[in-house]
Amino acid sequence: MREIIFCILLLVGSGCLAWFYTDPQYISKTKLPKKLRGVKKLVVIYSRYLYSGGHFRRLLFVLVVVSLSYVLFTDSSKYKFIENMAFSVIAAFIFDTFLNFQKEQLHKTMVSRSWQSSYNSCYDREKVVLALYSEGRALPMKLQLHLLHRLIFMSIIYSQNNVTKKIISLPWSSNGNGLKMIDLPKGFVFGDLLLDFIREDAKFINSFYLDEKVATSFPSINDLSRRFNNSCLIALSMIETKLGLENGWNGNDETINKQMKLYFSERKQFMKLYEKLISNYGVVGW
Repeated sequence: MREIIFCILLLVGSGCLAWFYTDPQYISKTKLPKKLRGVKKLVVIYSRYLYSGGHFRRLLFVLVVVSLSYVLFTDSSKYKFIENMAFSVIAAFIFDTFLNFQKEQLHKTMVSRSWQSSYNSCYDREKVVLALYSEGRALPMKLQLHLLHRLIFMSIIYSQNNVTKKIISLPWSSNGNGLKMIDLPKGFVFGDLLLDFIREDAKFINSFYLDEKVATSFPSINDLSRRFNNSCLIALSMIETKLGLENGWNGNDETINKQMKLYFSERKQFMKLYEKLISNYGVVGW
């Protein structure tokens, strides 16, 4: 009986540790001696590879660790069927690693590079919007985009009532052609700029969501990118319909505000996951 309890605790414990290992943030925060920092970098890279592969690859790794624990620390020969299953899982994982790791790692790195400028531009535009409501401060304390949905809606619809209180000069976007700055004088009516912000978001997330390379390389972000894409496009359509710019989704002020809140909430989650999953993928020492 004690042997069975020990075996169960061992397998559950090893499985939990393996699951946490596949989250690279836990590994990157672990402090190790200087001599082991090189090893830590490699471990973080492989951990991020597992994490970016979605739940299936993470679960496969957990099964491998559980199988190894079962084979190494228990009398596995008593149960030949389970032992054979454990060896099969280990063999499948080794085969997958040697066959796919280098190829997928390179592919993921190239996908990350291709979208990094667009992602950075989303963050830059967010800082511009925050600066509009914080007297020019790009990173104000306790002020986040998803808390401003009602103010942003009112600023777009009734733009004449909202002007900059100070001069603002910040990056708006960046690409292969360089950095695009935005310079707003004091007293600038910024309603149209906020509408441009949403339009740029819509262009970015729609292109990102439809990118097959992203879908295959980073399956973990597919569901969230779909939700961000849908909420952003609907919010944009509602606002443009309200302004008479198109004949799309209709809604009263309260409905549009709810959609704006959803859009900014999904945006926040997407940006957070993108930073963790894709941003600067492949950079040693992440």
